Amino acid sequence: MDKKTSSKQKKKPARTTQKPARTTQKPARATQKPARATRVRSRRTTAPRVTARRLLTYGLLLLLLVASLGVAGYMIFFHVPVAAASPDRPRPAVIFEEPDLPAVHPEEPAEVPELVHPPKIAIIIDDMGYHRDIDRDLLHLDLNLSFSFLPHAPHTRELENVAYRLGRTVLLHLPLEARSSDYDPGPGVLLLSQPATERRQLFDDNLRQVPHAVGVNNHMGSRYSADESAMSELAELLARRQLFFVDSMTTAASQGYAAARKLGVPAAKRDVFLDNRQEREAICRQIELLVIIGRWQGSGVGIGHPYPETLAALATCGRELLDQVELVGIEQLVDGAL
Repeated sequence: MDKKTSSKQKKKPARTTQKPARTTQKPARATQKPARATRVRSRRTTAPRVTARRLLTYGLLLLLLVASLGVAGYMIFFHVPVAAASPDRPRPAVIFEEPDLPAVHPEEPAEVPELVHPPKIAIIIDDMGYHRDIDRDLLHLDLNLSFSFLPHAPHTRELENVAYRLGRTVLLHLPLEARSSDYDPGPGVLLLSQPATERRQLFDDNLRQVPHAVGVNNHMGSRYSADESAMSELAELLARRQLFFVDSMTTAASQGYAAARKLGVPAAKRDVFLDNRQEREAICRQIELLVIIGRWQGSGVGIGHPYPETLAALATCGRELLDQVELVGIEQLVDGAL
């Protein structure tokens, strides 16, 4: 009996030690419940913040969409109709002319004298050689036009030969440095920063590309032509090769005409740009102005470009207006010609 009771007494402490272990687990479970509650609460509190961000993002996207539609609407209503009016307008590889070209005669003369003989008018078509079809159409107009070819244009060799065979006056359209590097006169351009030897080589190479040229006029050149020293150097090159010079007057400060005449080089100045505004009616008005100036001073020099609108104007209103004058090659209007 003593042994049994002693064994039972020994087992009792083991039972009592297990009960506290069970009780220690319950508080652990209790501590987990508040954690879940806090997570739920945190989700509920952050949800409005996410929604606000989304609303802000959607608002910004909506503003960008409205702004894009506004820009697109402006382009459609203000720009596309102008381009659509002349879908075949040439897109030149180089800019044809610098913007804001000066007008030698901004207004029509108040009084036009009566002439015994009709005035002599010359019209030069610049920038020939880039657009084969329209260049050919201009060459085959039944008008005594003069044509100035860019030296490195893709169709210059072919078309300047056509002009020569048709008996048209052929000029080299010499690229000269513009007042801004934003306006690229194209290959073969003469720059003030080049050494004189390099400029002479460029001039000779440009001239070889237009073998039938009897004269030169400048392509762009608002910076270059305003430099007296550079234009005197160019006039010497013209004198040696017995070429005349037509100052396109891309700047009112051009020294081209004065430098040429000082060295005895036959020279002329441009009076009217025909197609600064590329609209047929506007070009017709410029042709009419050229005729009036011709009657006023006895002669006049106009410059146009190979635009479809210029071709249309010359083929329609130009014929009637130019019937009032004698249309001649530009070589007949240079001062100092032999």
